[in-house]
Amino acid sequence: MIGTGLDVLVLGAGVIGLTTAVQLAESGLRVEVRTAVPPELTTSAAAGAIWGLYHVRREESVVRWSRETLQTLIKLADEPASGVRLVRGMEASRTPAVLLDGTDMLPGLRRCAQSELPPGFAAGFEYTAPLVDMPTYLRYLTERLQAAGGRLRVAPVSRLDAAEHEAAALVNCTGIRARELSGDEAVYP
Repeated sequence: MIGTGLDVLVLGAGVIGLTTAVQLAESGLRVEVRTAVPPELTTSAAAGAIWGLYHVRREESVVRWSRETLQTLIKLADEPASGVRLVRGMEASRTPAVLLDGTDMLPGLRRCAQSELPPGFAAGFEYTAPLVDMPTYLRYLTERLQAAGGRLRVAPVSRLDAAEHEAAALVNCTGIRARELSGDEAVYP
């Protein structure tokens, strides 16, 4: 332990930062989340959140992580406080379509008959997917973090190197601010 006795300092209180911090705290580590703004004011709070693979490569590790995330969200749908629920819906296309990346992992997937499609649509698939109310989910994650002994502190960090000695490990989950904090133009969220 260095400095404050923290095992891990997580920078960023959006969904990735809070999820990371919860997993670490629930595994027994001493964790603090440091953020420039409270979770309800992060980009994550304004995000539309339905599970799916979007702009990712279907590498083995990505598929495995995606399946694990899907299964976790399905389980969380049983906890009303989580803000996660399962919804049934249709994805339709005006042109002949193939399944969107990752859709094949969703429960109840089936190709729609032409008669089931809205007028003017050529193809469609019906499936059940986790839908997340992000403000509720961020509160849920914050409560889990605190229940596991973790802390959340609103105190902006100006540079990564300014925070690197505050814990044994530093995790950068700042998303859009990652480039600015690292000072590295090659970094992108």
